[in-house]
Amino acid sequence: MIKNATAEKDLREWLTNNGWRGSSAKFDEIELHAIKAPGWVQLFRFSADVKNQDGRIKKIHGTLLDDDRYNKLDIKIFENLNEQRNNLSTLSKDLISAKNT
Repeated sequence: MIKNATAEKDLREWLTNNGWRGSSAKFDEIELHAIKAPGWVQLFRFSADVKNQDGRIKKIHGTLLDDDRYNKLDIKIFENLNEQRNNLSTLSKDLISAKNT
């Protein structure tokens, strides 16, 4: 996995603020999925094992849409890959797909 420290930090913070133990997250993947030129809008996909508030580890998959123009993050969590893939397809319609998708 290529490290993306900013996306990882944003994800951990979001997880913590949304009922997960963000510091426990073990990411299998945080990858750029698509981008909109000149690069202000970036779409990432991610997968992780993370603890919920009860301490149970869950496998999650998600999307992170980052729009630097407005300092806006839109993060969605899914329990299966098909839901994640459908969301990625919808969000990336007007974006340029990265080669590693």
